[in-house]
Amino acid sequence: KEAVMTFDWKGSLLASGDKKGLSAVWDLNAGEPLYVVKRHKGAISELKIDQENNWLITTGLNDGHLVISDLRSNQVVLDKMVHTGSVNSLDFDGRLLATGSADHTISMLDYRSAKPLCKVDTSEMVNCVKLVFGMVACVTDGGNLMVY
Repeated sequence: KEAVMTFDWKGSLLASGDKKGLSAVWDLNAGEPLYVVKRHKGAISELKIDQENNWLITTGLNDGHLVISDLRSNQVVLDKMVHTGSVNSLDFDGRLLATGSADHTISMLDYRSAKPLCKVDTSEMVNCVKLVFGMVACVTDGGNLMVY
């Protein structure tokens, strides 16, 4: 077993991502894993459960990839390289999906189609992104809070 890097909990589902790139989804009512799967080449930096669409969204610390998996079928819906550096953070609001990276950029995608909308150069490593009222707020390695 490897160290858990991140987790998310929605209702009776708990998802975790570890140092080796494994994501596990547990049914807390049954006390058993629904599945454990490797979708990234290295550590999973962030993951989120989307209960509305039954998706698990994961990002790779080392591979720059964003992966969306269907929680019912355990099939990959999307596997897309969104950054050249590690993906440090992600957020979604049902319309937009934002990722922040060590490559000093924020990527914004249409959540339904995964179509890239824009990439913002912040000139500093992005540690955290949050979507607020259709805007993206980020905190950079230099301690700056920026809103786009």
